[in-house]
Amino acid sequence: MSLARLLACGLLGLVALAPIARGADEEGTDPVKAALVSAATKHDAAGLSKALDAANALVGPSATFPDLGALADWLESLPAPVPAEAAVRSRRAWMYVVTKRGADALPLLSKLLGEQPGNALLLVYVGESKRQTGDVEGALAALADALRAGAKDEAVVPSIQKLLFDRKVDPPKDAKPDARPSYATLAAPLFALRPMVDARLSIIGWLADDLARAKADPVRTTSLALELARQVVATSRLALPEGEAARLATTASDLAATMKRLSKDAIPDGDATRFDVLAVVVRLCERAGGDGHDRPEALSALAEEALAKGRFVLADHLARRRLAISDSPTARRVLRSLPPDVGD
Repeated sequence: MSLARLLACGLLGLVALAPIARGADEEGTDPVKAALVSAATKHDAAGLSKALDAANALVGPSATFPDLGALADWLESLPAPVPAEAAVRSRRAWMYVVTKRGADALPLLSKLLGEQPGNALLLVYVGESKRQTGDVEGALAALADALRAGAKDEAVVPSIQKLLFDRKVDPPKDAKPDARPSYATLAAPLFALRPMVDARLSIIGWLADDLARAKADPVRTTSLALELARQVVATSRLALPEGEAARLATTASDLAATMKRLSKDAIPDGDATRFDVLAVVVRLCERAGGDGHDRPEALSALAEEALAKGRFVLADHLARRRLAISDSPTARRVLRSLPPDVGD
């Protein structure tokens, strides 16, 4: 058989199959469509919710719609009063957000919020939609409104982390080399409303990674170290998830080693210092009952810092705690350097 005849037969086969495929699609959507129209006409909220859940089953690789965004488009095309129902508009907005079509979600959300001002979940959707469209300031404002409206962390934090990571991978073009990373400072107004420790820990992890890669750049090292110190000290005061205290102590310990090499003039007044960072290590590594210490070297290091600050009583206490665990040349040197009237 010639190539032309093969192609002709193939095209005829496709034409013959096309009505069957369309019929199969219609057969799948017709019951859902009927249920949605019936529930919307009756203003049956429970029935509408059930029909919308059934519509989700039409989404998938081998199903009628490839993704939820396509399903949302289909819902808009249904007969009145289905598209006008608030539950349908809300579900469509969610579908667009999930499929990263924030620009399509925003008009729906604007109208819904006009009807339901202060709806925390809708405000979260607005924040995520604006993030998807690149409107950073709008996203931050909407997420702040969501927090004020009582949105839970699990609803808000993922969008905040994505927004901050967006800024990390695509920093402002006019960022100065000595400026602290904006991904670390951008969410400060949100943290003032809610601690959101998971988001803060993400920032600390990114800062620590960036600091490790910046060793050959003293200016960058200084700005990253100072911002990391500020974040570590602030986050250490929060209730940390299980296992995070030890990880934060390790980060703080590594940071203290880096800060030892910084010029004292590089640390502005009011910023977190090496003393503050070591104090975090000492506090996070205390053992229950005061028996020993998980990082005894931090005790002697903090004793040195206390001595340099003229905090002699604290230096004496820390040095003696360190020596009670094992010998430490640093702790012994601190004790020898103290004024004679301090301690025993």
